[in-house]
Amino acid sequence: MQFCDEKEKYFEVVPLKESGGQAPLFCLPGAGGEVSIFREMASLMKDNESVYAINMRKFFDADCKFTVERLADLCLSVIKNTQTRGPYHFCGYSFGALVAYEVANRLKRDGESVRVVAMIDTGNPAFGDKLSAAETSQVRKTYFSNRIAKYLRLLISGDIRKFAGSLAAFFASRAGVGLRRLVRSIFIALGRPMPDLFRTNDRKLFEAWSAYKPPPSALPLLLFYGEYRRGEYRGDPTLGWNLCASGEVAVELSSEEHVEMMKAPYVRNFASKLSGIMGEQES
Repeated sequence: MQFCDEKEKYFEVVPLKESGGQAPLFCLPGAGGEVSIFREMASLMKDNESVYAINMRKFFDADCKFTVERLADLCLSVIKNTQTRGPYHFCGYSFGALVAYEVANRLKRDGESVRVVAMIDTGNPAFGDKLSAAETSQVRKTYFSNRIAKYLRLLISGDIRKFAGSLAAFFASRAGVGLRRLVRSIFIALGRPMPDLFRTNDRKLFEAWSAYKPPPSALPLLLFYGEYRRGEYRGDPTLGWNLCASGEVAVELSSEEHVEMMKAPYVRNFASKLSGIMGEQES
């Protein structure tokens, strides 16, 4: 398996909202690389704010090796082709938040102005490095108890389709590379795209997430996550980002979970806060 190196082949800048006003917001999607997750958020931004997303779907459909750092290399080149100089604004969803952090950190290290990095429902992968064995065990128990509670809520509510989908996604994310390659080869032979279940729950994403060690940075962060997530980070309101972030860390909480939190009306407060930060820094 080779690294994917042709950014022109795999990446596309998609305008979600265009304006002749201030510097745009660049959005980096999570698993599957689909930019539609940002559409409702973009529609709630102020009229003078442009919102662009990096479509990575072709990248995640390809059978490629990748790391957060390598993906940041490719995205940075695409972003610089669109906006050559700062100030920069970034927003990353799920796994894409790690890529946004890495891209922003490289720009800041090179002397560019980065005014906000909004990170949606993503904790610091290095959080567990400093935990004892007992603490790690407790964090894992909290993680699995949260997932079980979620599945039970769906089951009790009678939403069988969503329950089955969530459970299938959990197991698909733990499928081996061999099984994913087999599924991919079958669908290529049929002339059909990879099923969303496997495309958005790729084991390689989990491995890249686990291997990433976010470097220290003074980046200004805006975190948006479900309230239940704090228990998975021993009550830390920054979800472990205070271990590497020395800049301001603002938090916006959601009563909803991973996908639902990006829909109206739940994403409204976050979009307003992000717009406010961008507007303050332009004035």
